[in-house]
This record gives sequence, structure tokens and C-alpha cells, in this order.
Amino acid sequence: MFRILRIRYFDHIRNEEVLQRSKLPTLSKIIARRHLRLAGHVIRMDENRIPKKAFRWVPPGGRRDRGRPRLTWRRTFINNLKTLNIPWDEAEDLAFNRTQWRALLLNADRLDRAEYCIARNVSKTSQKQVPV
Repeated sequence: MFRILRIRYFDHIRNEEVLQRSKLPTLSKIIARRHLRLAGHVIRMDENRIPKKAFRWVPPGGRRDRGRPRLTWRRTFINNLKTLNIPWDEAEDLAFNRTQWRALLLNADRLDRAEYCIARNVSKTSQKQVPV
């Protein structure tokens, strides 16, 4: 990227500036869009398919054991939906209409901010739990 834009190390240009010059989306935005794209495939699957069962699975008793990961793929998907102000039921309806789902993915510019906020919250909670 730096070579394409003819930026040298000694120019001391921040990465955000390079992204603005290149007019490319951030990596977190690309990942969030891919998560939503995959979620659309999973939502459209038959109920007896294993990925769909895993997507809807809730641990018995609603809780997991100690030490579980803080952020699951499903929670990331739900957080992305919240950022876009789309309830779960509406997301399922949109996923079955592929043209609307694609339009949602193309116009999902707010996802970048959502991923940043999620990452910040996860890092704050992980810092609190470190024994001194």
C-alpha cells in the first residue's frame, strides 16, 4: 500500500491517513461485512443443518463454564445487528430476501465503529481480570 501511494517510512504518515488516501475500507469493516454475509447463508439454511443448529444453540441452563471466551461469533453478529438498529426477527426476514441482505451489506458503513467499540470493551474487561 505504501509503495502504491509512494509513501516512504521517513514521511511519518499515520495509518489512518494512508487508509483515507487509498479510499479502502478498514479491516474491521471488511470482517464485519463477511460475518454478516456468512450469517445470511446460515440463516437461510434448513433447520436440520448443523451450522444452523450451532448458530441457534444455547448452553443448557443458559450459562457456560468458567473461562469461556468473552466474545463469540453469535454475539459479534448480534452486536453488528444492534449497531445497524436491526432486530433479530427483521434480520432473519432480510436474510431470506437476498437482494435486501446484499443492500444491507453494501450500506453497512457503521460497522467499523461497532467493531472498534466491541474491541475496546473486551480489552477493558480483560484488563480488569488480570490478577495483581
